[in-house]
Amino acid sequence: MKKVVMDGKVAVITAFGYNCCWYTKHKDARLVFDPNIVKMLNASIVPISEDTEAVLQLEEYCENEYGQGYYGDYTDLTVNWIPVGVDFKIMMVEGYETIFINNNEPWLVA
Repeated sequence: MKKVVMDGKVAVITAFGYNCCWYTKHKDARLVFDPNIVKMLNASIVPISEDTEAVLQLEEYCENEYGQGYYGDYTDLTVNWIPVGVDFKIMMVEGYETIFINNNEPWLVA
């Protein structure tokens, strides 16, 4: 799986809005690390939710790459940076996707 690594940290994509789901809805780790999505999020000068062209590109990319589905929460995506090799998981907590660092359960690895 391809990942974006910069300064010893891996880009991890989550949704930051209330009741917005990215990994917690799709359960597809590729969506968490996808370099093209990271690039699109970082390229937007304004928040992606305010950039109509970027929203359309991201929606089209997700549908082409991951199949038809609901990707509406892409307007609330953010890139988090986690040190390479750190075990983590993403869970929905009180309506927000939250990153947790290893506590001896099955984890994704940056």
